[in-house]
Amino acid sequence: MKFRILFTAALFALAAGPAHAGPIAAAVAWVGGVIAAGGAAAAIMQMALSLALNVVATAIAKAVRKAPEVSVKFEVELGDDTPLKFSLGTYATAGKRRYVGSWGWNTRFVTMVVECSSLPQGLSGVWVGDDRGEF
Repeated sequence: MKFRILFTAALFALAAGPAHAGPIAAAVAWVGGVIAAGGAAAAIMQMALSLALNVVATAIAKAVRKAPEVSVKFEVELGDDTPLKFSLGTYATAGKRRYVGSWGWNTRFVTMVVECSSLPQGLSGVWVGDDRGEF
């Protein structure tokens, strides 16, 4: 009798495969059971589940989003060693950049100082783009 029990136990031990508990499947089944049961626990579970899915969707959207491309190229001649420039008579000039700098939160604003003449002279007006500027 003892031999038969020992033989059966050994047979089951040698023939058994690895156990798969499936903890994720159990957790999903538990959440589904709570939601199906209804009541306050189901409402709390639905809110928690929707919050978790919202966090995951936000993280995926941030990872997929592309950064805006910045492609600005220009040539600037700066410094006091550049030759003097001034206008004689009625003349249109682009002037000479004396200073270019960015400031503000996240360097959002750009300040540019343009020198229209190296010599002091009376100007009849200044145009900035398509608008007449004031002194």
